[in-house]
Amino acid sequence: HKAAIVIMNHQLDTDWLYVWEMLRVVKGGAGFKIVLLDDMRSVPILGKVIELAGFVFVRRGNDSTKSKQSDIKSIKESTKSL
Repeated sequence: HKAAIVIMNHQLDTDWLYVWEMLRVVKGGAGFKIVLLDDMRSVPILGKVIELAGFVFVRRGNDSTKSKQSDIKSIKESTKSL
């Protein structure tokens, strides 16, 4: 079992196809975390579903050191068990 970080910036409309294929290859996504923009929480129904699924949310556009440290802390906390 090797750890990996995959970064997508939605340059292609097919980014999610790659994610689903990776999930298939790792047998359903055990040890798989997705980081999304905090704005996704406000999407009706989907926002709650992805929050319950344990996805990690970060804020965009805020250059404050405190905000960045908070985002880094969220990522570290959510990936401790991987």
